[in-house]
Amino acid sequence: MKIKNSIATFVAAIVSLAATSPLSAETFTSTYTTTQCLDYELITDMLIGSGVTRRPSGAKIPQTSSVQIGIYSNLVVSEERVVPFTNGVIISTGKITDGSSLSNESATFEWADDALPNLGRDADLNGYFGEDLSDPAGLVLYIQPRNSTINIPFVMASEEFYYEMISTPSLDLPTQDDYEDYSDRFAFFLKELGDKANVLDVDGNVKSEYHNVSMATNDAKTAWWNIAQLPGGGNVEISTVNQHTNSEYFISNVVADEYGDLVFPATDIKLPMEFNGAIVGPVAVVTGLDTNKIYKLKIIIGDSYDNTVNSAVFLRERGITSGADLKVEVDGPSTLTSAGTATFTDTVSNIGPATADGVAVKHYLPEGVDTGMVSVDCGGVGSVGVIFQENGTNCFVWTIGDGFKSGSNAVMTVSCVLPDVG
Repeated sequence: MKIKNSIATFVAAIVSLAATSPLSAETFTSTYTTTQCLDYELITDMLIGSGVTRRPSGAKIPQTSSVQIGIYSNLVVSEERVVPFTNGVIISTGKITDGSSLSNESATFEWADDALPNLGRDADLNGYFGEDLSDPAGLVLYIQPRNSTINIPFVMASEEFYYEMISTPSLDLPTQDDYEDYSDRFAFFLKELGDKANVLDVDGNVKSEYHNVSMATNDAKTAWWNIAQLPGGGNVEISTVNQHTNSEYFISNVVADEYGDLVFPATDIKLPMEFNGAIVGPVAVVTGLDTNKIYKLKIIIGDSYDNTVNSAVFLRERGITSGADLKVEVDGPSTLTSAGTATFTDTVSNIGPATADGVAVKHYLPEGVDTGMVSVDCGGVGSVGVIFQENGTNCFVWTIGDGFKSGSNAVMTVSCVLPDVG
């Protein structure tokens, strides 16, 4: 007989306190799901993480982007977590539902179905990159950081990787020059609006005169600047990250045989989506911000050269953070059976860029375990408190404390004896 609690329930019960950014339960699956969503409050609340306050503004998601923005879930393909997060918001130059089938099932993609009507242009995006980008989709938020940094992890996936080779199989693998000819582009524009005393009205809302601030130059905090950059500098796009350049951030989602020809259907893909590759790893980080000021954040993507071969940006649930960006992951059995020993491993990671203080994790125990038969090993990092009950469930707090540096990981192992339920 199975104990009531499953690993999914257990993972969802992990609560990260003090300066952490908790995630939803992670479930391994072969495909991810997407849901179109124009609910501005739902979308933005899903993105805001620890250390950031979203200021109301009356902003809405443009109706022209109704098929281009939504929520995704279960973005993992196996226990090899190629993509570092599983749930969040997706913004695409095409229909978000067209990318959620498995990649490269055949050599023919229905790109014509992905084509959208002319959705206009975005002046900020075109002005920054200096070209005419079609099918723009985006989101604007007004935020106030509680620390001097803002961090936004992201993944950019695209059909443009290997596009010409897939559409014309006789062609060789694309060169770097090929990618220079077509490269969808996105940006996370950030602009300092001013002190909150001037920007906000008496109700704490952003005053209307700040709603339509346009792009200026890219070299001052009084103007827009793109914080989605490679660690060494430079915009993140198809031409700057692929199998030829900055390849450490590139994940190919096609399979080639010994002769270099693409194999269909592909059976060993790394990403559970209908995109040919993805840029994974960079995190948009900006430092030196003023905690008394309000900032306008514009997340925007556009289609270069064509309006049929699309790209998308995946944003992590509660991924817009200020200060240290902390993550909790739990590894353990998929189900809990009676009269056995269950072992769980909690891993806390500081994604950065700041050092985290006051870090603690609350760990909930499965239902019915003997609290006297629970053993905990935190590897000498921090301390573990006594077991207590919260809302009828046994739990304890692992206190990591202050000085948890960027790039650090801490691991705790919890073993417990499950009851024999007969």
